Amino acid sequence: MGPLTLAFLVAMVLGFFVFASSPPKQNASAASVIAYYQAHGSAALTGIYIIGIGLVLLTFFVSALRIALTEAGSGHNWLPTAAFAGGILFIGGFAANGITHFALPSRLQQPGRHGEDAEFHRQQRPGPGVQRPLRAGARHGRGDPDRIGPTYLPGSAGSRS
Repeated sequence: MGPLTLAFLVAMVLGFFVFASSPPKQNASAASVIAYYQAHGSAALTGIYIIGIGLVLLTFFVSALRIALTEAGSGHNWLPTAAFAGGILFIGGFAANGITHFALPSRLQQPGRHGEDAEFHRQQRPGPGVQRPLRAGARHGRGDPDRIGPTYLPGSAGSRS
């Protein structure tokens, strides 16, 4: 279990301090965050991959810890399961956070994607003759015209009049 622990710690130090040494601060502007990841995106992605490898090693460590606690037979039957569940929850939370953090540098490293997104959204707009949803009460002078919601036409099911 010792080598797994050491490998996990080395992966965390490499991922957090060597490859992602000076990320933007929490209150940084969007332009500075984009500029940082465009300049250092490959190093940030490498750090994320190394941290992912560290989490795999931590999974093996948590499994070995469960086996060691079971074989020790300390009289607490719940201890191996609790340690294993806590380790898996930690790994799952860490992985979920890493996946969300992975989105920004991976997105900014792909050239030409911004134009493709604009083209996609342009194609998704309804063309002429396509009826758009009405705002609540806008047609009959009822309700707040700036609030989007269901509009009931006279005589239809669910009509208020």
